[in-house]
Amino acid sequence: MPISLMGLIALVAAIAIVIGYRKMVAGSVDEFVHVADDSGGTVAKQESVANKLSQLDRILTILIVVTVIYALGVVGLYGYRAFNAGSTI
Repeated sequence: MPISLMGLIALVAAIAIVIGYRKMVAGSVDEFVHVADDSGGTVAKQESVANKLSQLDRILTILIVVTVIYALGVVGLYGYRAFNAGSTI
């Protein structure tokens, strides 16, 4: 298997791992909005989870953009090689 395809598989696996971790973090979210909570750190916990989800979304966006650009490069490389292999000059 060519190294370029292994790199693409690694990027897709990284995306899957980040999505799985994001779902795990988002599963522990309290869906109710607590504006002023005197009982403890509910508001602080919501802010912490929201910040973590925001960071994960940013990482996921970067990974997806890098993967798409890399995949287009791999497809272009294989297309170029196929085009040159077909010429008999």
